[in-house]
Amino acid sequence: MKKNFKESLIVGFTCLLALNAFAQKSYLTFNTGYGMKLSTQNIPDLYMYNYINDADFTTREQINLSLGKGIMAEGSYGYMFGKNIGAEIGFSYLKGGKTESKFTYLSGEIHNSLSAEMIRITPTIIISGEGEKFRPYGKLGLVTGFGTVNLEENSNLATVKELKTTKFRKGLAVGASAGLGIITTISGPFSFLCELNTVTLSYAPQMSEVTEFTRDGVNKMDELTLSQKETQFYDSMKFKTINPDEPRPALKQKLPFGSIGIKVGLKIDL
Repeated sequence: MKKNFKESLIVGFTCLLALNAFAQKSYLTFNTGYGMKLSTQNIPDLYMYNYINDADFTTREQINLSLGKGIMAEGSYGYMFGKNIGAEIGFSYLKGGKTESKFTYLSGEIHNSLSAEMIRITPTIIISGEGEKFRPYGKLGLVTGFGTVNLEENSNLATVKELKTTKFRKGLAVGASAGLGIITTISGPFSFLCELNTVTLSYAPQMSEVTEFTRDGVNKMDELTLSQKETQFYDSMKFKTINPDEPRPALKQKLPFGSIGIKVGLKIDL
């Protein structure tokens, strides 16, 4: 019995050491930042170009945009397998900034804006340097996301004033992420981090839906047919006529979500 007690004590102590070692290699990070547009694209199908129609000429101007620009908040869990290599899984929320376009006519103007929100999941590999006070690191990983793209069309013409909001959703965004940063020890388990991060990502919504439609301040949603309210996007399609009682078919379009920016935050060793 004494022998069994000693063996149990040794096993328990070993497990305790293993758990403690595992915990010492684990950490949490919480950060926020802002991304500027990267890998921009033209999206004329969503009215993202400027248009002027005057008495003499018609002028069109392309707009280069990425829906990935905007404010980001992220939390992640990481584990270091050794001094220099580890892995992380991050969960972030992107609140995208608006991109605006304007159509100008003799009778008035139409103002359009396009923006996005996205939840992103980012598994990455971490390569860390060494240092007592400052430790550089690099990251490389995949990005998947679930997003919503919002298109607002605000017509202010002499003949009519309309406001229409369309949401594009469903589908999975897939891309890659990379980062270079530095960790500065603050006190105990707490460290400050600063990272230059890039994301290359595209998103092809599976459907869109008109969620708001007013004319001269009056709600006109009930006047829209189903084909005017909803659109289903396909890789290929074949049809004769559009059924007003069914969602309108259209080809999928990949929307750009590339960004480059700085994020700062806190690292907590567990």
